[in-house]
Amino acid sequence: MSSVIKLVFLPLVFGLMSLYAHAHPHAWIDVQTYVDGEDKKVYGINMVWRFDPMTSVYLLEGKNLEKQEQVTSLEQVAKGLIDNLKRDSFFTQVSWNKEVLANLDASLERVTLDGIDVVFSFYLGFDEPLLLDQGELGIQVFDPSYFIEMSWPSANDLQLSDALSSVCKRLVVESEPSMEQISQAWAMPIDASPDLTLGAVFAQESQIACQ
Repeated sequence: MSSVIKLVFLPLVFGLMSLYAHAHPHAWIDVQTYVDGEDKKVYGINMVWRFDPMTSVYLLEGKNLEKQEQVTSLEQVAKGLIDNLKRDSFFTQVSWNKEVLANLDASLERVTLDGIDVVFSFYLGFDEPLLLDQGELGIQVFDPSYFIEMSWPSANDLQLSDALSSVCKRLVVESEPSMEQISQAWAMPIDASPDLTLGAVFAQESQIACQ
């Protein structure tokens, strides 16, 4: 089981076992992605994740949200998320011409509150710009175990910079799991050994290419 699940999400869900004894996923994140670049070059990706209300409550448990302490408390939440997600590649798989890029690094991490929802944003930069006139960029955001469901709720939640959008096209491809795979996820107990191939099965994929 991935470290971020064990350290951040698992205690929350065990507290809800009477309601969710079976069936993955157990937590939900709505994703917004902004691809940063110009002149058919991509420098990095801005991520914005909105956690579901129940998970948001857990993430803020024990934190002092009084006005004078809220900024410090939210900074602590952001640092904890980044530290744990780094071990799992920030739940983000970036591919260049179908080859997965390794060693992504995150910066500008920030947690804010929107009503009762925790909103987590960060920037993933590349070592060198990717030249979109020489290949296709693919992005997937998923928890390998499918303990957490992560998705772009609409195609508009994946955006290109103004400079890229005039010359590049984006496409969000929906997953097509089989009935057997859906049944497997539905039947999996919360404390089962994770199947780290399951998340990719249910993951959307973005494809970005320039003319």
